[in-house]
Amino acid sequence: MQEVKKPKILIVDDMPENLAVLFNLLNNNYEVIAAENGSIALEIIENDKPDIILLDIMMPDIDGYEVCKILKNSPVTEDIPVIFISALSETENVIKGLNLGAVDYITKPFHQEEVVLRIKTHLKISELTRKLENSNKQLEKKVKLRTKELENEITENKRMNDALQESEKKFKALFNGAPETMLLIDFESGEIIDINAAGCLLLKAGYDEIIGTNHGEIFVPSDESEKANINSMSEFNKKRVFANNLRKFDGEIIPIETAVKAVLVEGNLYMLGIVRDISERVKYQREILEAKEKAEEMNRLKSIFLANMSHELRTPLISILGFSEILLEEVGGELKEMVENIHVSGNRLSDTLNLLLRLTDIESGSMKAVKRVIYPSRLIKEVIDDYLEELQRKLLPVRLYLDEEAQIEADENMFKEIIRHIFKNAIKFTKHGEITVSLEVQKEFEEDIVKIIIADTGIGIKPEYIDLIFEPFRQGSEGNNRNYEGTGLGLTIAKRCLELNEAGIKVESEEGVGSKFILTFLLYNKKVEYSTENQMKESFNK
Repeated sequence: MQEVKKPKILIVDDMPENLAVLFNLLNNNYEVIAAENGSIALEIIENDKPDIILLDIMMPDIDGYEVCKILKNSPVTEDIPVIFISALSETENVIKGLNLGAVDYITKPFHQEEVVLRIKTHLKISELTRKLENSNKQLEKKVKLRTKELENEITENKRMNDALQESEKKFKALFNGAPETMLLIDFESGEIIDINAAGCLLLKAGYDEIIGTNHGEIFVPSDESEKANINSMSEFNKKRVFANNLRKFDGEIIPIETAVKAVLVEGNLYMLGIVRDISERVKYQREILEAKEKAEEMNRLKSIFLANMSHELRTPLISILGFSEILLEEVGGELKEMVENIHVSGNRLSDTLNLLLRLTDIESGSMKAVKRVIYPSRLIKEVIDDYLEELQRKLLPVRLYLDEEAQIEADENMFKEIIRHIFKNAIKFTKHGEITVSLEVQKEFEEDIVKIIIADTGIGIKPEYIDLIFEPFRQGSEGNNRNYEGTGLGLTIAKRCLELNEAGIKVESEEGVGSKFILTFLLYNKKVEYSTENQMKESFNK
């Protein structure tokens, strides 16, 4: 028995995870080809024409709209059905895609069953349309030979009519059994001449009630431009979008999406409409918008609160810290120990307040990076000098391996703040061993970068916390039983400052062994020749 050839599907998407999901979903029943961008897709189509294309809209080199336009302008590929897959669900995006010739579109995130059903539907419609077009061409050819081969023409016409009836029979079976609403509209009168069972359920009416109804009574446009063209079937065919609201027979109006296509049935030209109820999607989008607006308002109120509280908290803190410093010089014994505790607690509260206000400035967008060319090795040493007393108290050696000539373009104050937060963390979480800071120039993805690594032999970070440590108020150990003090804002601020300076950060850590914080900046002078072996040196040791 001859093996049935599987329909060929081309998936075009620049997201590997999307390609993987669709490939696994479709590979069993179809021959699936994948392309990561528009250029590769066009090359594949030129050599191996697919039966249907799933096309992402937003892609880096050639977007989905342009790919579709190229395909529809070529007589070789204009008949390939194109289904857009995109997170863009606004009406104008839908109209644009359908105007370019797409037969349908699927909004991300998609349901797997929905994707499979739509592919099956459009493959069958495409197959039937091709059969009908081929039948018509063959019929025209036979008509030209009528005077010469009358008997043969009659026989052929009968055969073609039988084939046409069989095709229409199959189309009718597909039409009636489709899970989505499908209806046929007369080009001339605009009347609905047929509708499937799913359509009757959606409209909440019987078949006989719907047949003969003008489309204008059911499809409700949402703007004046739609109203102006609602009765123009030529405009309807051109736009490929009939309406975006549907009035049911019980009066309820719901939002819909409708893909349309011209079809030939029993020799007459009709518009085939596929209607989709998007009420849940619209509701979901509205809820998302409301939640976003609420979150933005809460963030604005938080910023106002912190700004107002800044003055209220700073004023008493100045008195507490000032008087505690005076009392430290005046008192002794147990009183001095109490005053020292007051002074330490006041400084801790002041640091916490400063971190909160700093984070607020960054998140509000009021803080901008003022970049200039700097030598990061010099600034790293300045930061470490501030912690020499604490390092000596904990008996922690620091090893520096710094390329003294490397330059970057960054905000000097922000750079020092980044190093300070990460280095301070290394000291806090390291009881034994050492801290190593290295700076070297490397080539990565054909670009010269400056890589700064701050490594410690501290407690390390649990794998489940690595993705959380840069979030505000999150730490590797949390709750009332944590062993280390702190607000959990230092790394958050460091990461935000890195982003403002267009730099990156990643963390490598093993619990009980230590952590590495790896910062990457673009090298300012890309013509600098360097030798890691000659320039890296130990500048601070035990």
